Amino acid sequence: MSTVIKSSLVDRNNVEYTVCIDNGDPSSGGTTIRTQSAKVDYKPNSQDVDACLLTSKASVTFIVQNQAERDLFQPLIEAQELQYRLRINKDGNIWWVGFVLLNFVEQDFGSYPYSMTIGATDGLARLKEIDYEQGDSPDFISAKDHILKILENVPLSGYYTSEEYIRFHSTLVPEGVTPSASFEVYDNIRLGFKALRTVDEQGRVKTRTCYQALVSQLELMGARLMYSQG
Repeated sequence: MSTVIKSSLVDRNNVEYTVCIDNGDPSSGGTTIRTQSAKVDYKPNSQDVDACLLTSKASVTFIVQNQAERDLFQPLIEAQELQYRLRINKDGNIWWVGFVLLNFVEQDFGSYPYSMTIGATDGLARLKEIDYEQGDSPDFISAKDHILKILENVPLSGYYTSEEYIRFHSTLVPEGVTPSASFEVYDNIRLGFKALRTVDEQGRVKTRTCYQALVSQLELMGARLMYSQG
């Protein structure tokens, strides 16, 4: 399977966006269906103005004009988690991509045409349900490798095989080091996995979730992670 549905819309600045629903790797195919509106919302992980993590959700409202178009959306309602992805392109490049939320597929009942709203999430919230395990990694790895290891649990990196996937910016600079393009703090600061575990009085080891580990490292580095809209 590949791209199932595609559409286009123009914002108030006359910038054109392409909206696609993918089942598998994206492609140039798909049935064109009219779009009524689209938006992306961001939510901080705390009410602090210095919140280190901003998760995002997108919603797109399509105009369904006949039974054939309606049938294209039915598999989304019956799909498995993470099966379908909502992708928004701008100027031919990925602007936003996320997983279709199975509990956020809304449709009006009535005669054609009617609206069908599809919601999707960037997938960062699902990290709350996944333990951050060391696996075969060494005891200490760079901050960048920690973050990339965590983001492996949000299987969207395949969309960025030929594009920039992540940018690092931090307010942390080690004492005695002058900030420069030749010194990347995320490549040079190494963090241990044991710092992300706790041991109770009975000696039972408790690991943090990927979400907790991500927030801890972002706070340590004085950094913020968000989907940067391409």
